[in-house]
Amino acid sequence: MASTRFLAPDLTQLTPPQLIEEVDFEVILAEQKAWTLARWDEVRAVRPDLPALDTLGLETEPMTIILESYAFRETLVRALVNDKARAVLLAYAVGSDLDAIGAFFSTYRMTVVAADPANGVAAIMEDDDRFRRRIQLAPEAFSTCGPRGAYIYWALTLTTDIADAWAYSPSDGRVNVVVSGPNGADVSDDILGQLVRRYADEDIVPLTDRINVYRAVRQEYAFEVTAFFARGPDPTIIETAVETSLRKFASENERIAATIYRNAGIAASKIASTDNVLVTSPSADVVCDDDHIPHLTGVIVHPVILGD
Repeated sequence: MASTRFLAPDLTQLTPPQLIEEVDFEVILAEQKAWTLARWDEVRAVRPDLPALDTLGLETEPMTIILESYAFRETLVRALVNDKARAVLLAYAVGSDLDAIGAFFSTYRMTVVAADPANGVAAIMEDDDRFRRRIQLAPEAFSTCGPRGAYIYWALTLTTDIADAWAYSPSDGRVNVVVSGPNGADVSDDILGQLVRRYADEDIVPLTDRINVYRAVRQEYAFEVTAFFARGPDPTIIETAVETSLRKFASENERIAATIYRNAGIAASKIASTDNVLVTSPSADVVCDDDHIPHLTGVIVHPVILGD
């Protein structure tokens, strides 16, 4: 595949910014006690007749109760500052805070199901994760040179019935855009037609590009896993937990042109209660071409108690 400047990093894997601090009530309380003791010693240097303040370790000491109250309130304030910091960061913002970030990029939350005021039914809106992905792609759409991210952005912005999109150039002047519905489902003919018309807009794509739109082809695979664990947990609980983890992994990686790495599947299978896992299917990495999407068809988990 040709190299590209397009890069959409996984925001969940970013190192937490220094702007957000770790808040610990016990640490704050210890600092306040140390500060109070230091100030008291300064006073005693002038007034040696005053007693030593050696009762802060007692929970019933009035000064300790006061310091605990201040430490608790400081913990709340610092946590609030953290929440306010997260609200302005794309990786962490949710709800209306995410809407405000999207507006900065002229990108707005889409309607999945329109409201029905007559029957008191509120609208169902695009969820935060999908909206966050479109905001992250928005700067790509500012270009007039037709980068891959721009084609993906405009496809995802057409309708929420398009869950994923990918673009590649099989030859000079040609661009193939591949789309998929939720859970790898086929996109309807009507939506494909709308997307073709969108890419015909000269304000969206370069005049020299010839655009073809296709449905993604599902590249099916299944997980079969043997989970080994020590006696104690209910095998059914282990089976369910491993299956849930694998399905979550598959859902997060159901992207056009993606690769399902077998080692990553092993890692997803290795939940806390398992000592070891053996993945027999897939037997190798599931590598998808530019027009394919990996699609999980099933999960089989064999729980095995060690020593039996």
